[in-house]
Amino acid sequence: MRTIHIIDTTVYLEILKVPKHIDENRYPQTISQFEEFCNRGDTLLLPFGTIAEAGNHIADAVDGRRYGLIKKFVEDIIKAIRDETPYKVCGIPKGSTGLEDIQRWIIQYKNLAVSGVGMVDTMCIDVFNKMRLTFPNTRVRIWHYNHRHLEGYDTHPEC
Repeated sequence: MRTIHIIDTTVYLEILKVPKHIDENRYPQTISQFEEFCNRGDTLLLPFGTIAEAGNHIADAVDGRRYGLIKKFVEDIIKAIRDETPYKVCGIPKGSTGLEDIQRWIIQYKNLAVSGVGMVDTMCIDVFNKMRLTFPNTRVRIWHYNHRHLEGYDTHPEC
């Protein structure tokens, strides 16, 4: 079954191999899955919130690799915008000013935050809901690590 994978920050930081945000034991599996998804022709989406949060974590790097990570991150996002990566940038506020999307996120956040869901995860959930409604016969999932509150976001977990 064709699958749309919405990439959470935890996975994106691991793909970029950002220190203190990578599980060295899991990393080979992450890259293997990433390659499998690409070879299968699955759709990989990189939400705006994931980009912003990853950028914050990279800017906080203190082990002397910050500049290299920043350069790699910026180049990767520019390539993604140009459609030169396996994943596509999504979840960027649209409309005349983008305020409609931001307002929807804030309203959703108000309802989700009480159960521990942060703003970036709210934005990923919004992308998930749009994709599952737009592509009802396609598996849609949020690809993540270590987020209990994102566990249920997979339309066909048995696949």
